[in-house]
Amino acid sequence: MASSSAKMPLSVALGRSALPIVVWLGFAAWMLVDWRSDPYDPTLTGTRAYGHNGDGSLWWLAVSLVELAVLMAVTCPFLRQRPRWFFVLPMVALLPFAGWFVLNAMGSMHGGGVTFVHLFWLLALGALLVLETILSGVSALSGRAGSRGARVEGQSVE
Repeated sequence: MASSSAKMPLSVALGRSALPIVVWLGFAAWMLVDWRSDPYDPTLTGTRAYGHNGDGSLWWLAVSLVELAVLMAVTCPFLRQRPRWFFVLPMVALLPFAGWFVLNAMGSMHGGGVTFVHLFWLLALGALLVLETILSGVSALSGRAGSRGARVEGQSVE
């Protein structure tokens, strides 16, 4: 059965679900620190405002929380049993996140620190998706090999 070979220990499932949250908390703290060190200054206009946080820069904090929710929904790290084909989901999710990263990279050209921290968060998000793809793929391959070996050993020779 596919589900019995794809079982994941609870500690691994909890570790996979906690890692993105801990990474997000680190980036959220970084965004808040940057906002406090360079708050919005309405007297900066035109090119003088480049590189400084704009009005509503903390909006990226809420956007990053939505991105975290999407990551958790796609990778489902809290599941202890996964189908073998599960490694395809994070791999496919890399495509829209890559496009979102490019769009944000272009938009952050004249942005402030919070915008750049959000860009680094997107890089970390991509790295987490690549890591999940690799871990899920290795898990699927090792589960297949184990289940084939069990069937071969269980056969009787007549």
